[in-house]
Amino acid sequence: LEIATTAINRFRVSIQQLYKQIRESNSRYSLTYFQLQDQVRALHLVPAATQLQPLARLVRDVALDLGKKVDFTIMGGDIEIDRPILEGIKDPLMHLLRNAIDHGIESPQERLVQGKSEIGHLKIEVNRADDRILMTISDDGAGINTDQVIKHAIKKKILTHSEILALNKAEIIDLIFRPGFSSKDMITDISGRGVGLDIVLTNLRNLKGHIKVDTIEGKGTVFVLSLPLTLSTDHGLIVRVS
Repeated sequence: LEIATTAINRFRVSIQQLYKQIRESNSRYSLTYFQLQDQVRALHLVPAATQLQPLARLVRDVALDLGKKVDFTIMGGDIEIDRPILEGIKDPLMHLLRNAIDHGIESPQERLVQGKSEIGHLKIEVNRADDRILMTISDDGAGINTDQVIKHAIKKKILTHSEILALNKAEIIDLIFRPGFSSKDMITDISGRGVGLDIVLTNLRNLKGHIKVDTIEGKGTVFVLSLPLTLSTDHGLIVRVS
Protein backbone atom coordinates (compact mmCIF):
# COMPACT_ATOMS: atom_id res chain seq x y z
CA LEU A 1 0.00 0.00 0.00
CA GLU A 2 2.86 2.39 0.83
CA ILE A 3 4.52 1.65 -2.53
CA ALA A 4 1.20 2.15 -4.33
CA THR A 5 0.51 5.37 -2.44
CA THR A 6 3.94 6.74 -3.34
CA ALA A 7 3.42 5.86 -6.99
CA ILE A 8 -0.01 7.47 -7.01
CA ASN A 9 1.38 10.65 -5.45
CA ARG A 10 4.13 10.83 -8.08
CA PHE A 11 1.51 10.29 -10.77
CA ARG A 12 -0.70 13.04 -9.25
CA VAL A 13 2.21 15.53 -9.25
CA SER A 14 2.99 14.68 -12.86
CA ILE A 15 -0.64 15.16 -13.83
CA GLN A 16 -0.74 18.56 -12.10
CA GLN A 17 2.42 19.67 -13.90
CA LEU A 18 1.02 18.51 -17.23
CA TYR A 19 -2.27 20.30 -16.57
CA LYS A 20 -0.40 23.51 -15.73
CA GLN A 21 1.61 23.28 -18.95
CA ILE A 22 -1.51 22.65 -21.02
CA ARG A 23 -3.34 25.54 -19.36
CA GLU A 24 -0.44 27.95 -20.03
CA SER A 25 -0.22 26.78 -23.65
CA ASN A 26 -3.96 27.14 -24.07
CA SER A 27 -3.82 30.71 -22.71
CA ARG A 28 -1.07 31.62 -25.19
CA TYR A 29 -2.99 30.03 -28.07
CA SER A 30 -6.19 31.85 -27.06
CA LEU A 31 -4.40 35.20 -26.95
CA THR A 32 -2.84 34.56 -30.36
CA TYR A 33 -6.21 33.50 -31.78
CA PHE A 34 -8.01 36.62 -30.59
CA GLN A 35 -5.21 38.85 -31.89
CA LEU A 36 -5.40 37.12 -35.27
CA GLN A 37 -9.18 37.38 -35.25
CA ASP A 38 -8.99 41.15 -34.65
CA GLN A 39 -6.45 41.53 -37.46
CA VAL A 40 -8.64 39.57 -39.90
CA ARG A 41 -11.65 41.72 -39.02
CA ALA A 42 -9.58 44.87 -39.43
CA LEU A 43 -8.69 43.78 -42.96
CA HIS A 44 -12.39 43.77 -43.86
CA LEU A 45 -13.03 47.24 -42.44
CA VAL A 46 -12.70 50.27 -44.71
CA PRO A 47 -13.68 53.93 -44.21
CA ALA A 48 -17.26 54.63 -45.25
CA ALA A 49 -16.02 57.54 -47.38
CA THR A 50 -14.52 55.12 -49.93
CA GLN A 51 -18.06 54.19 -51.01
CA LEU A 52 -19.81 57.46 -50.20
CA GLN A 53 -17.53 60.02 -51.86
CA PRO A 54 -18.20 58.72 -55.42
CA LEU A 55 -21.92 59.35 -54.81
CA ALA A 56 -21.24 63.09 -55.01
CA ARG A 57 -20.95 62.78 -58.79
CA LEU A 58 -24.29 60.91 -58.95
CA VAL A 59 -25.98 63.70 -56.96
CA ARG A 60 -24.44 66.38 -59.17
CA ASP A 61 -25.47 64.65 -62.43
CA VAL A 62 -29.05 63.89 -61.32
CA ALA A 63 -29.54 67.44 -60.02
CA LEU A 64 -28.21 68.83 -63.31
CA ASP A 65 -30.58 66.62 -65.34
CA LEU A 66 -33.55 67.83 -63.27
CA GLY A 67 -32.51 71.49 -63.22
CA LYS A 68 -32.17 71.51 -59.43
CA LYS A 69 -29.50 72.91 -57.14
CA VAL A 70 -28.34 70.50 -54.45
CA ASP A 71 -25.70 70.82 -51.75
CA PHE A 72 -24.50 67.30 -50.87
CA THR A 73 -22.74 66.65 -47.55
CA ILE A 74 -21.12 63.53 -46.09
CA MET A 75 -20.46 63.27 -42.35
CA GLY A 76 -18.75 60.42 -40.50
CA GLY A 77 -16.95 59.16 -43.59
CA ASP A 78 -13.96 58.13 -41.47
CA ILE A 79 -16.01 55.47 -39.63
CA GLU A 80 -14.87 52.01 -40.71
CA ILE A 81 -17.43 49.49 -41.99
CA ASP A 82 -17.16 45.94 -43.27
CA ARG A 83 -16.32 46.01 -46.98
CA PRO A 84 -19.16 43.60 -48.04
CA ILE A 85 -21.68 45.81 -46.24
CA LEU A 86 -20.41 48.95 -47.97
CA GLU A 87 -20.58 47.23 -51.34
CA GLY A 88 -24.05 45.87 -50.60
CA ILE A 89 -25.40 49.26 -49.51
CA LYS A 90 -24.25 51.06 -52.66
CA ASP A 91 -27.36 50.39 -54.78
CA PRO A 92 -29.88 51.22 -51.99
CA LEU A 93 -28.04 54.49 -51.33
CA MET A 94 -28.05 55.43 -55.01
CA HIS A 95 -31.78 54.69 -55.19
CA LEU A 96 -32.55 56.77 -52.09
CA LEU A 97 -30.43 59.70 -53.30
CA ARG A 98 -32.06 59.72 -56.74
CA ASN A 99 -35.46 59.55 -55.08
CA ALA A 100 -34.61 62.43 -52.72
CA ILE A 101 -33.49 64.69 -55.58
CA ASP A 102 -36.34 63.75 -57.91
CA HIS A 103 -39.30 63.69 -55.48
CA GLY A 104 -38.01 65.33 -52.33
CA ILE A 105 -36.07 68.45 -53.22
CA GLU A 106 -38.12 71.03 -55.07
CA SER A 107 -37.02 73.14 -58.04
CA PRO A 108 -35.24 76.44 -57.22
CA GLN A 109 -38.37 78.40 -58.15
CA GLU A 110 -40.65 76.28 -55.93
CA ARG A 111 -38.24 76.57 -53.00
CA LEU A 112 -38.09 80.36 -53.29
CA VAL A 113 -41.89 80.57 -53.34
CA GLN A 114 -41.98 78.48 -50.13
CA GLY A 115 -39.46 80.76 -48.45
CA LYS A 116 -36.58 78.29 -48.70
CA SER A 117 -33.10 78.71 -50.11
CA GLU A 118 -33.05 77.83 -53.81
CA ILE A 119 -30.33 75.30 -53.01
CA GLY A 120 -31.62 72.04 -51.57
CA HIS A 121 -29.64 70.24 -48.90
CA LEU A 122 -28.97 66.50 -49.03
CA LYS A 123 -26.86 64.81 -46.37
CA ILE A 124 -25.54 61.36 -45.50
CA GLU A 125 -24.38 60.95 -41.92
CA VAL A 126 -22.67 57.82 -40.61
CA ASN A 127 -22.61 56.97 -36.90
CA ARG A 128 -21.65 53.93 -34.89
CA ALA A 129 -23.87 52.63 -32.08
CA ASP A 130 -22.33 49.62 -30.32
CA ASP A 131 -22.16 46.87 -32.95
CA ARG A 132 -24.44 48.69 -35.42
CA ILE A 133 -23.84 51.32 -38.08
CA LEU A 134 -26.50 54.01 -38.48
CA MET A 135 -26.54 55.67 -41.90
CA THR A 136 -28.90 58.64 -42.12
CA ILE A 137 -29.99 60.14 -45.46
CA SER A 138 -31.83 63.41 -44.99
CA ASP A 139 -33.13 66.21 -47.23
CA ASP A 140 -34.95 69.50 -46.68
CA GLY A 141 -37.38 68.95 -49.52
CA ALA A 142 -41.14 68.55 -49.80
CA GLY A 143 -41.44 65.48 -47.59
CA ILE A 144 -43.73 62.53 -48.26
CA ASN A 145 -47.37 63.33 -48.92
CA THR A 146 -49.34 60.67 -47.05
CA ASP A 147 -52.50 61.41 -49.07
CA GLN A 148 -50.57 60.58 -52.24
CA VAL A 149 -49.25 57.39 -50.65
CA ILE A 150 -52.80 56.33 -49.73
CA LYS A 151 -54.05 57.18 -53.21
CA HIS A 152 -51.41 55.05 -54.93
CA ALA A 153 -51.70 52.19 -52.43
CA ILE A 154 -55.41 51.92 -53.20
CA LYS A 155 -54.83 52.38 -56.93
CA LYS A 156 -52.23 49.57 -56.95
CA LYS A 157 -54.54 47.42 -54.78
CA ILE A 158 -51.85 47.04 -52.13
CA LEU A 159 -54.47 47.64 -49.44
CA THR A 160 -58.17 48.36 -49.42
CA HIS A 161 -59.58 51.68 -48.25
CA SER A 162 -60.89 50.12 -45.02
CA GLU A 163 -57.48 48.56 -44.26
CA ILE A 164 -55.71 51.88 -44.75
CA LEU A 165 -58.10 53.62 -42.33
CA ALA A 166 -56.70 51.41 -39.56
CA LEU A 167 -53.10 52.54 -40.17
CA ASN A 168 -51.24 55.32 -38.38
CA LYS A 169 -48.94 57.80 -40.15
CA ALA A 170 -45.79 55.69 -39.76
CA GLU A 171 -47.54 52.59 -41.13
CA ILE A 172 -48.89 54.58 -44.09
CA ILE A 173 -45.38 55.84 -44.93
CA ASP A 174 -44.05 52.28 -44.71
CA LEU A 175 -46.35 51.40 -47.62
CA ILE A 176 -43.75 52.94 -49.96
CA PHE A 177 -41.64 49.82 -49.34
CA ARG A 178 -44.38 47.45 -50.48
CA PRO A 179 -43.72 45.51 -53.71
CA GLY A 180 -45.62 47.00 -56.61
CA PHE A 181 -45.87 50.48 -55.10
CA SER A 182 -43.80 52.09 -57.88
CA SER A 183 -45.86 54.35 -60.08
CA LYS A 184 -45.14 56.60 -63.05
CA ASP A 185 -46.63 59.44 -61.06
CA MET A 186 -44.35 58.93 -58.06
CA ILE A 187 -41.37 56.90 -59.30
CA THR A 188 -39.74 58.31 -62.41
CA ASP A 189 -36.93 57.00 -64.60
CA ILE A 190 -34.48 59.14 -62.64
CA SER A 191 -35.43 57.88 -59.18
CA GLY A 192 -36.91 54.45 -59.61
CA ARG A 193 -35.75 53.21 -63.00
CA GLY A 194 -38.78 50.95 -63.08
CA VAL A 195 -38.47 49.56 -59.56
CA GLY A 196 -39.80 50.67 -56.21
CA LEU A 197 -38.32 51.17 -52.77
CA ASP A 198 -39.07 47.54 -51.95
CA ILE A 199 -35.72 46.77 -53.63
CA VAL A 200 -34.02 48.97 -51.02
CA LEU A 201 -35.74 47.07 -48.20
CA THR A 202 -34.87 43.69 -49.71
CA ASN A 203 -31.18 44.60 -50.06
CA LEU A 204 -31.07 45.85 -46.49
CA ARG A 205 -32.60 42.65 -45.15
CA ASN A 206 -29.98 40.65 -47.06
CA LEU A 207 -27.40 42.68 -45.13
CA LYS A 208 -29.21 41.99 -41.82
CA GLY A 209 -30.27 45.63 -41.69
CA HIS A 210 -33.50 47.60 -41.44
CA ILE A 211 -34.78 51.09 -42.28
CA LYS A 212 -36.88 53.78 -40.59
CA VAL A 213 -38.50 56.80 -42.21
CA ASP A 214 -39.41 60.14 -40.68
CA THR A 215 -40.97 62.88 -42.78
CA ILE A 216 -42.64 66.27 -42.39
CA GLU A 217 -44.52 67.69 -45.35
CA GLY A 218 -42.81 70.81 -46.62
CA LYS A 219 -39.78 70.27 -44.37
CA GLY A 220 -38.06 67.13 -45.59
CA THR A 221 -37.53 63.41 -45.13
CA VAL A 222 -35.07 61.30 -43.16
CA PHE A 223 -34.20 57.67 -43.90
CA VAL A 224 -32.25 55.90 -41.15
CA LEU A 225 -30.50 52.70 -42.23
CA SER A 226 -29.35 50.40 -39.42
CA LEU A 227 -26.66 47.91 -40.41
CA PRO A 228 -24.38 45.45 -38.63
CA LEU A 229 -20.77 46.54 -38.21
CA THR A 230 -19.55 43.39 -39.93
CA LEU A 231 -20.90 40.36 -41.80
CA SER A 232 -17.68 38.40 -41.37
CA THR A 233 -17.97 35.01 -39.71
CA ASP A 234 -15.31 32.85 -38.07
CA HIS A 235 -15.23 29.14 -38.81
CA GLY A 236 -13.88 26.87 -36.09
CA LEU A 237 -13.78 23.30 -34.81
CA ILE A 238 -14.15 22.58 -31.10
CA VAL A 239 -12.83 19.22 -29.89
CA ARG A 240 -13.63 18.04 -26.35
CA VAL A 241 -11.90 15.01 -24.82
CA SER A 242 -13.57 13.01 -22.00
